[in-house]
Amino acid sequence: MYNIYVNFNYFLNQYEKDDNILQIITGIEKENFQKAVDMNIMRYTKHHNNVAVCYGNIGLLYLNKKDYDQALKNYQAALEIRKVINNPADTMKNYAEIIDIYLQNENYSKAKVYLGELLIIAKKTLGEQHELIKEIMQYLELCEKQLKNH
Repeated sequence: MYNIYVNFNYFLNQYEKDDNILQIITGIEKENFQKAVDMNIMRYTKHHNNVAVCYGNIGLLYLNKKDYDQALKNYQAALEIRKVINNPADTMKNYAEIIDIYLQNENYSKAKVYLGELLIIAKKTLGEQHELIKEIMQYLELCEKQLKNH
């Protein structure tokens, strides 16, 4: 049963524009997605990639509902796991999800903190000349500019 929830990201991405599907999914989220997290913790450990995937899926669900606080809570839980298990690619993805929420909500100071952490991991993982480094730097400059204007 837990594999259904591990693959939730794919399902939601395929059907996120269909409001009926999203309503069905959001109606089952509280009871079943927490069960998916609990089942994965019991089967593996609390610091396993499958648990991080579950938290990421729950975060995506709340993001689609525009419940940014709950989305952040779950994305941050996924991020903490990915840091422990040293999964740089998915760690960078989690940082990007969190940063996106902070930027959407114009919380430039928090976005800047996470961008700085993302920059360190990206440089270590991808090298100084990677295109993502330039993009992160542009967002850091945007945050600096916005913070100066406020």
